Amino acid sequence: MYVNGDRSVEAAVLRIRWRLIAPALIVAGVAGGVLYAALSGIAALPVILGGLTVAFNNLAELESARLQKQLATVSIARATLVSRSAGLFTIIVNGQFSWAMLVCGVLYFAALAVSARATRTRSRTEGSTFRSDIRTAYQGGYMSTAILDVIGARSPFLVAPLAISPVQAGAFSALLSAQKSVVSVLTATLYTVMATRSTTRSNGTWTNSLERLVAWCSLLLGLLGFLLTDEIFAVLNLPQDPEIRSWWALFMASVPVSILVRLLQYRLMATSRSSRAAYIALVSALGTAIFLGLSYLTGETLLLAMSPLVGELLALSYGLTASQLFRAQKSRL
Repeated sequence: MYVNGDRSVEAAVLRIRWRLIAPALIVAGVAGGVLYAALSGIAALPVILGGLTVAFNNLAELESARLQKQLATVSIARATLVSRSAGLFTIIVNGQFSWAMLVCGVLYFAALAVSARATRTRSRTEGSTFRSDIRTAYQGGYMSTAILDVIGARSPFLVAPLAISPVQAGAFSALLSAQKSVVSVLTATLYTVMATRSTTRSNGTWTNSLERLVAWCSLLLGLLGFLLTDEIFAVLNLPQDPEIRSWWALFMASVPVSILVRLLQYRLMATSRSSRAAYIALVSALGTAIFLGLSYLTGETLLLAMSPLVGELLALSYGLTASQLFRAQKSRL
């Protein structure tokens, strides 16, 4: 809705993010740190730092979306480069991944906010209330898609400390966070394409070409990440354990699949078919949840690492099948 809506919708989304979502994420991060420390013996501070990182990343999404609507991809790329470089420097200095991720999140939000300040929505809809803001900001399939995408993406982080040892959980979270960073960079380009389609209501040749380019880049980055396993493990200060290396291979295999799923979803949302995008997110979340449950019950760490890939593969299969059926039905009309 932030991309597809008018200025009043933008203002409503902004208020809800600042007044509800960000505080809720901070509270959940602190509560999660205390809970996991009590249940699994994991130190509370890294989990709390992770929760703060998620809150800053959530707020950064708004600034990124505002710049993407203005096609200011250079500003987004600059913010990404600065924040990731600072995070990498933090790892090199003290080797603590949780602090590095927080540095990335804070600097990414700050850099985007500075770049987007000229286009900031300041107006307030006359007579708007908190309840009306909720209805305006999250309509129908858009809200469902957002919630299900978050559940599918974050549930492996929540289950890992309960299913495996604290040391393994730390390695799992570090590698999966690195994979999510790669996917988020590529997704930003797809988001710009969606913003262009929503604004111009067109489906030009250049947008299709850019989508194909992102899809190929995702395949190459996944392959490059796999080939640079030794170097990545050294930077993240992770043990060269065969089991943990197999997790990373699965995470890299899921990069192109995740990008194709986002591509399908953003195409649907750009043409106001948000309910179909929500079904894709639902299939992904369910597939991920099934494998997470099996991992928790059986103690098989490979099932845990497979959960993101399986969820995205099921979502991609469903999305492609539904698209084919939709085209076939449309051709018969």
